[in-house]
Amino acid sequence: MKNITLLFFFIGFHLFAKSQTIELIGYYNINGTIAIASLPGYMIISNGEIVDISDPANPVLNSSYSFDYAASIIADEGYAYFGTEMSCDLYIADISNIDFPLHQGFLDFGSDIGHGVFGMAKNDTVLFVAIGASFCSIDITDKTNPTLLDTLFISDGQSRDVSLKGSYAFVAHQMGLKVIDISDPEDLQINSSIGSGYNSVEVSETKAYLGKGWSSGGADVFDITDPVNPSPAFSISNPGGTCWDIKTRDNLIYLATDYGGLFIYKMENNTTTEVANYDGPGGGQNFSVCLQDSLILLSELITGVAILQYDSTGTVGIVSNTNLQNIFSLFPNPARDYIFIKRMNSINSKSEVHVRIFNNRGALQDEFMLTGLAYKHDISWYLSGVYFCNLKQDEGKPEMIKFIVH
Repeated sequence: MKNITLLFFFIGFHLFAKSQTIELIGYYNINGTIAIASLPGYMIISNGEIVDISDPANPVLNSSYSFDYAASIIADEGYAYFGTEMSCDLYIADISNIDFPLHQGFLDFGSDIGHGVFGMAKNDTVLFVAIGASFCSIDITDKTNPTLLDTLFISDGQSRDVSLKGSYAFVAHQMGLKVIDISDPEDLQINSSIGSGYNSVEVSETKAYLGKGWSSGGADVFDITDPVNPSPAFSISNPGGTCWDIKTRDNLIYLATDYGGLFIYKMENNTTTEVANYDGPGGGQNFSVCLQDSLILLSELITGVAILQYDSTGTVGIVSNTNLQNIFSLFPNPARDYIFIKRMNSINSKSEVHVRIFNNRGALQDEFMLTGLAYKHDISWYLSGVYFCNLKQDEGKPEMIKFIVH
């Protein structure tokens, strides 16, 4: 890996491609960002910092968890999992109190398996890890004592990422896409292999998306309707170099590339069209991309994390919490027994608003539809803490208001 040089600067601009735009909303300056994970209103980054991005234009350090440096992170309700590179360890943190993360568990994989926990995915009780030239399953029923269940040597080369679908794990490996039967986590089995030179993977119900690297860039996409026998669907050629991370949402594919920034492609009938590109301040590889509602979080190794939004019309960006009060008002804040959600503009008062309320661990607390100009909502059963009210009107972009319950 290239030496990391500390640079501190901020650039705000819009980049246009084919009348589409990726807008830079905010920037969190930090050196050496490789991995990112997110919870509603927060992002968790490589060094264990948890950053409040409820106002994406003004990201603020909320708290931090001290450990070695992460090459991969995943987070779910109440816990964050950090996989390290050089030391080859797993750290588990309790983040049920987002303001005070606590160490929960640790596992040393040892040098025999290989170096680099570059990819992780989990179901309810088992964590699956792409590590070195191998693939591992770990029992996390007891978070304080994660236990290695099985280690499957794949082949010479590096395992870089993993994504799950039912009883199968799809592993991005230097020697191809490896489909692994995980129905028995204590007896992992390779079912098939196809392609070569992959760094990242994301799966949907019918497709596996593989970011390419090593000697090329772009992505290969496979049909996994029959998961044991993946078949080529289409490829994406990309000039940005190694695709370190790949994500999909709706009909869009997001590529975090080596030195070319973020590329967005639109899928239609097994073909793709590049619709936008963000080439930020630069200063190193773009190792990770994370999608959170309408936000896109992009790691830029030397300079930090860019907080972006893609706009297919090429006209508008996200509305921060400050400006949200022109559209919705939530009061009282802080609250105790109830909140009022009021629509500030009566023009669209007949349109429905989909309201979802999350707690600070990312768990869905409430979900309902708002009609009319105002709505009184009972929160008397809520525990004290920070909550996020996500509002989506018609086909508009979701908007978020942070509030506190005493």
